[in-house]
Amino acid sequence: MAKAHYERLAAQDISFLPQESAIAPTHIGWLWIFDAKPLRRTDGSLDLERIRNFLEARTSRIPRLRQVLAFVPIENDPVWVDDAQFEIAHHVSHGMLEAPGDESTLLRVVSQMHGQCLDRTRPLWEMCVIEGLCQDRFAILCRMHHCMVDGGAIVYLMSQIFLETPAQDCAPAKPWRPRPAPSEKLLLQEAVSRRVAMPAEIVREGKKVFASLQAQEVAAGDVSSTKKSWIERAQATWTTMRAGVTLAPKTLLNAEIDAEREIFLCRQDVDAVLAIRKNLGGTVNDVILAAVASAVRAYLVRRGETPPAGFRVVVPVSTRSTEDLAKLGNDASAWVVTLPVEEADAFARYQKVLAETSHYKESKQSLGATTLFQTAEWAGAHMIAFGVAVLGALRPYNLIVSNHPRLENELYLLDAKLVEGYPLNPLFANQGLVISLTSYRGQLRIALIASPKVIPDLAPFAQALEAGFAELLALARN
Repeated sequence: MAKAHYERLAAQDISFLPQESAIAPTHIGWLWIFDAKPLRRTDGSLDLERIRNFLEARTSRIPRLRQVLAFVPIENDPVWVDDAQFEIAHHVSHGMLEAPGDESTLLRVVSQMHGQCLDRTRPLWEMCVIEGLCQDRFAILCRMHHCMVDGGAIVYLMSQIFLETPAQDCAPAKPWRPRPAPSEKLLLQEAVSRRVAMPAEIVREGKKVFASLQAQEVAAGDVSSTKKSWIERAQATWTTMRAGVTLAPKTLLNAEIDAEREIFLCRQDVDAVLAIRKNLGGTVNDVILAAVASAVRAYLVRRGETPPAGFRVVVPVSTRSTEDLAKLGNDASAWVVTLPVEEADAFARYQKVLAETSHYKESKQSLGATTLFQTAEWAGAHMIAFGVAVLGALRPYNLIVSNHPRLENELYLLDAKLVEGYPLNPLFANQGLVISLTSYRGQLRIALIASPKVIPDLAPFAQALEAGFAELLALARN
């Protein structure tokens, strides 16, 4: 008889489960737009069977997409177990746009779906193939729960699902042979054993960290700075904790949301962004943050609100090592950056962004967040949920700006080229707007996701963001 199998979730993965509610689903979405012509039947309709078979075959290569959540009795820690009732039909659906099938029509449908929670009784992902898009294209909306993937993991999944060269067909789906799920008794027994062994494990992990720091210092030719490394880690952790308990200024972007969503797409030429970076200094992320600061300022002024000092933005930062690029789950930290939205002068605002991000690089805030999540591994789901609730009540930020890893190569679904791709981040409580972006095929692909209850006029914000990039490009050319 096969042995029961399960996998525990890391603390960072667990943290996205208690944050979810009916008005704030915590999944990451991607909107993929493909050339439809290669997948048309002779009668002109889209060959949905070929698409479903392809998606079933390619997703069957990723075991996590065949697993469902279970929970340890009493302590309520979540674990992954194989789904014995898995059916691809529950995860790949079909939709048809009404005429004229333009981008705004597509985004209305996508917005409605993005505001709905995934079914936790099944593997936490869905794809909807959407026909009827103009310019002879079709779309796929993919949604995967944040407890399963972060931005880096979902880009890795795309590399596993889609092809780098066009193909007429692919290998069939691997047969699904689920491993037995553990009994509640076994889960509880092993949880108790883990708690008993925890003090010794903490000591072992501490020794590993210490040894790793020493090895880094030996490699760097400095064997006398282990104490300094520990102090840096402690300082980074304190900086992160202090950022988490510092209240952000209240703005009209931060109010109670509901389940309704609106999505707006923007596009910027990557070469133009690189020109700004080259001539004004900084990084691509600095250019993006400066454009966002300009857009926030313009939007608040338009709505009659004085742009406040201390406007705070969360910027997710990947902490994946080269060896971890092919792993699922979450492996990211974050900066909490103050954007100078109160500054009227564009050049001065850009210089302040550079100074701010330089400070955060020196503060090693991402190391602090990593340390906190490592500590949380020992806390259990109840304490993680408590920490999430406290952090949510404090409201330490105004906006999230998430720059997902760029898509390095052109991708294909069979022989249908991926023309555009946009990440769609979740909204959290009292967060009226999130900005997520990536780069693909020479363009920065930007998605604005908003709660219309909080931001009833998203198009003007999008126009202000485009104006912010144009303003920076003009500065760079002078």
